[in-house]
Amino acid sequence: MTTTHYLDLDTKLATYRLEIEPYFEIEDKEVQQEIYRQGKEPDFTHFELSIEEFSEKLQELEALAIEGEGWEAELLRGIHHDLVLQYQLLLHRGTAICKELSRKLYGDVEEETISYAKELVKKELPAREKPQVVSSEVKEELERTYQRLGLHDWKVEYSRKEITQDDTPNKRILISKTRLFHPEDAKRLSVHEIGVHALRYVNGKNQVLSNMGYGLQGYLQTEEGLAAYMEEQEGVSNPYLMKNYAGRVLAVMHVQEGKSFRECMTYLEKYFSFQEAWTLAFRAYRAGGYMKDHVYLQGYLQVKDYLKENDVEFLYTAKFGIQDSALLKELLEKGIVKKPTYIWK
Repeated sequence: MTTTHYLDLDTKLATYRLEIEPYFEIEDKEVQQEIYRQGKEPDFTHFELSIEEFSEKLQELEALAIEGEGWEAELLRGIHHDLVLQYQLLLHRGTAICKELSRKLYGDVEEETISYAKELVKKELPAREKPQVVSSEVKEELERTYQRLGLHDWKVEYSRKEITQDDTPNKRILISKTRLFHPEDAKRLSVHEIGVHALRYVNGKNQVLSNMGYGLQGYLQTEEGLAAYMEEQEGVSNPYLMKNYAGRVLAVMHVQEGKSFRECMTYLEKYFSFQEAWTLAFRAYRAGGYMKDHVYLQGYLQVKDYLKENDVEFLYTAKFGIQDSALLKELLEKGIVKKPTYIWK
């Protein structure tokens, strides 16, 4: 039985969780692109959002001691480790330290992933038709999926941003109201955002530690890999998106190897348009080197390999990384962890 002490620590850690991605958005991207076209290196140190409030929070978090040798202590220490790195990343964004901190948080790009990415970007894809599906149709499909799976208190809301975002702690998905979508996007987003992100969250929140819904240490690679894998299984995998994932890997590879932004752009423009290459490179080089984008393709390969000998249903138990699968299976056998209530079907 999990003690009150560990439950209190679990609650405390949950309060420190945050989505760091918005804090790495660069101001004046168009200006930086013009600087690049003039033959200069872009500036990755001007950000849209302030981080003044995070210094004190980091000090509080670093002072939080998690003692003990049980499974609760092991999982909570892992979560604590990643949260400290996330706050340190914020406080060191725009410096060379960011690169090393992001490597510690998200890991290096593996050689197998790099080789696969290099082959994937070489594939010639036909010109894609312009998107014509309005956002209301996608919204309706996502809402139907929620109802079908029994997530009746979840909702789809409009956002000003162009990207689609899952906001699982608030039980919602945010989609752009003005954006046009491709015909397959509604089903693909249903699988990806609800069929993986939402369901793993709900099952995790039903476990003894609430952070099993928010994500255990190093969960993201498996999370995004499972989403790409399930898209493939449902026949809605997007070859253009998979090529984009490959481009992300190769952009991070250039950061990891210490190559310049221009060297990365020159490489990517062999396989992508200027604007696509710019977005891929900019995402990887922002803040001094934000090495995260390789987890999508690397996670896909990881999950695909894992499921050769394992059942996909087990991965729905919570938001955890495959590296913790042995411990989670042991806890499942002991009845400490519950079988997933919701799986994609």
